Amino acid sequence: MVDTSLWKRDEKSQASGTRTKFWLKVLNQLQVGDSIEFALDPENVHDHRAVEVHTQSGDKLGFIPAFYSGWMFEIIAKNCSYEAKVEAIHPLAVDHRKVSISIVGEVNRSVDIQEVLEDKDELRVIMY
Repeated sequence: MVDTSLWKRDEKSQASGTRTKFWLKVLNQLQVGDSIEFALDPENVHDHRAVEVHTQSGDKLGFIPAFYSGWMFEIIAKNCSYEAKVEAIHPLAVDHRKVSISIVGEVNRSVDIQEVLEDKDELRVIMY
């Protein structure tokens, strides 16, 4: 259920690839409502549309799960307007489920939603 002209829904995503002691220190400093920033990582050997997740101070939390990364990669690459915040923190969850992120924004006309959704290579199911 994606509106092909506007993206005004909440996308809930968990940061994945988060398994270091440094990350646990960063996690302890996070608070619900904190702003989150993203960075494209097209050179990533596991996912050419990888999107890094960073705190507002620049600390790397991990990556957007591959299931969502193709979508977010396009949103960021096409300079769409969005806001990302920490929605929930689950300290006892497995690493890739510890941080829930809420993303709200709009898709501009240069994003071909159908192309993103039909990219079967990128829409991989993540097992939790």
